[in-house]
Amino acid sequence: MDDQSDLDQSDFDDGEMDRVLNATILSVAAATHAEVARRWGAPHTAAAKCLSV
Repeated sequence: MDDQSDLDQSDFDDGEMDRVLNATILSVAAATHAEVARRWGAPHTAAAKCLSV
């Protein structure tokens, strides 16, 4: 991964960077939740399996 980003904070208006970051975080969280559910079942079941390891 290189140190230069195509986007930096100056490319966004006030608050837009927060909206982009929040959308990214929510997208990753949703994908992670879906993958956990696919692999291990319901979230409470997945948590129990993780804790039992």
